[in-house]
Amino acid sequence: MIKINLLKPQKKEIIRPGEEIEEIVRPEVKKEVKNYSVYIILAVLIVIAGLFFFQNRAIKNEREALERAREERRKLAYIVRDLEELQKKKLLVEKKIELINNLRAKQEAPVIMMDELSRNLPDWVWLTSLKFSANKIEIRGRALSNNLIADYITNLNRSPYFINVNLIDSTQKRIGGEPVLEFTLTSEFIYQPYSQQKIEQGK
Repeated sequence: MIKINLLKPQKKEIIRPGEEIEEIVRPEVKKEVKNYSVYIILAVLIVIAGLFFFQNRAIKNEREALERAREERRKLAYIVRDLEELQKKKLLVEKKIELINNLRAKQEAPVIMMDELSRNLPDWVWLTSLKFSANKIEIRGRALSNNLIADYITNLNRSPYFINVNLIDSTQKRIGGEPVLEFTLTSEFIYQPYSQQKIEQGK
C-alpha cells in the first residue's frame, strides 16, 4: 500500500555558527504593538494640546490683567493731575495768606509800638525822634530830670512789647533858658500777629 504525504514538507533551517536566530512574531502580536504606539502618540498629542491650551489661557489672562492695570493707571493719571493742581492752588493760597499776614503785621506793629511808647511816657518827658529797624528801636527824647528818664525805662520794661531797654546817654542842655536832659534809649520790640498768637496758643 502506497502512502502519499500531501502536507508541505517542513524546511529545516540549519543555523550556522555566528548567525542570529530571527524571532518569529505572530501577526496578532505585531498588531497589538502597533495599536500601543498609536495610543502613546495620541496621549502625547493630547498632553501637548492641553499644555498649549493652558499656556494660551494663561497668556490671555496676563494680557487682560495688564490691560486692566493700564486702564487703572490712565484713570489714576487724571486723579494725580487733579491732586497736583489742588496742591499748587493750596500753596498759592497759603503764600497769599502769609503775605497778607506779613503786611498786616507790618501795619499793626508800628501802631502798637507808638501807642506803647506814648502810653508809658511820664509827665514832663517827651520824645523827639524814633528809629526802627527790624526789631531794634532807638528812642531820643527830653526830660526834666534823670528820675523821669528812669521812670520811663521802668515803664517800658513792664510792657510786654519791649525788652532790653537801655540808657545810652543823657546830656543836660538849656533850651529856652530852662535846663533839660536829652537822652537816648535802645530797646527790642517784640510783636506777634494775632494769627501767630492763636497758633502758639493751640500748641
